[in-house]
Amino acid sequence: MTPYRWGDSIAKYRLAPIAPDQRALTGRTVEAADRPDAIREDVRVEMARLDVEWEFQVRLCRDLDKPPIEDPTVEWDEAISPFQRIAVLRVPAQGSWD
Repeated sequence: MTPYRWGDSIAKYRLAPIAPDQRALTGRTVEAADRPDAIREDVRVEMARLDVEWEFQVRLCRDLDKPPIEDPTVEWDEAISPFQRIAVLRVPAQGSWD
């Protein structure tokens, strides 16, 4: 997760799934053998059948000496920089692209 600078603030952003049916998909393996568009196809099916919700979360850099802001591969300490909920994004089940 890459941090971004906005003026004097540095933050990381994420969308975290919160709908129970959506969270139940966590860890599921997408069968991609002989399916070049496997992820796209599976997302289309799931979005057509599920009402989904995500939390939009922000994690502020609270101490420039603790979390490395130049290396996005290093996790920030949750105790120092916890994610904060900013909004909830709700998308009802719907058809999408063909």
